[in-house]
Amino acid sequence: ETCGDMILGQDQDGASEGLDLILEDAVEETDRNQDEDDSILEDAVEETDSRQDESDSILETRKAGILSMPGGTGKTEVFLTFARDNDKHCVVLSPTRELARQTLEDRAKRIYSDSTYFKLVDSEGSRDITTLRVEISEAVTNNRQIVISSTFRSCDVVLELLPIMSGNIDDLLLIVDEFHDIPKPAVVNSG
Repeated sequence: ETCGDMILGQDQDGASEGLDLILEDAVEETDRNQDEDDSILEDAVEETDSRQDESDSILETRKAGILSMPGGTGKTEVFLTFARDNDKHCVVLSPTRELARQTLEDRAKRIYSDSTYFKLVDSEGSRDITTLRVEISEAVTNNRQIVISSTFRSCDVVLELLPIMSGNIDDLLLIVDEFHDIPKPAVVNSG
C-alpha cells in the first residue's frame, strides 16, 4: 500500500492523523537535511579559509607556486583575494574567452572594489595596445589596483602592459588558470 492508499482507506480522523504523521516526518527529514547541508557548508567554508591561509603563507614567502585544488573549489578566488589584500595588480590568463570573461565578471568584480581597473584583453575585449597603455597608466597614476583577464592567445598584449602596470614585479600577481590546457610545446620551448 502507498501512503495515499492508506489515507484514502481510513475515515476522516484517521486520514487527518495519517497526514499529520507524514507532514511531521517530512519536516523532521527537512530539518535533518538542512542540518547536514549546514554542516557541509561550514566544512567547505573552513576548508576554503584554511586553503586561503595556506596559500597566503606560501605566496608571501615565494615568488612562484602552483595551487592544486579540485575543480570548482575556488582556486582563482584564492589568488584574487590574495592579490587584493596585498595591493598587487593581477593578471589572469585563461585558455578560453568565456573563462577569461567569467573570471573578470563573476569573480574579480565580486572580490575587488569598484575603484579597481578591470579589463578583458582578448579578441572580443580589447587588443588596442595604445588605448590599453593610456588606461593602465591612468590607473597606476591614480593608485588603482588593476585586474586584467586575458586568454592565452592574447598574452602578447599583456606582456607589453606589464612594465606599465608595475616597475616592481613583486607588485604583480600572474595567474595562469587551467595551466594544464597550455600546449606542451609552448611551455617547453619558452625557455
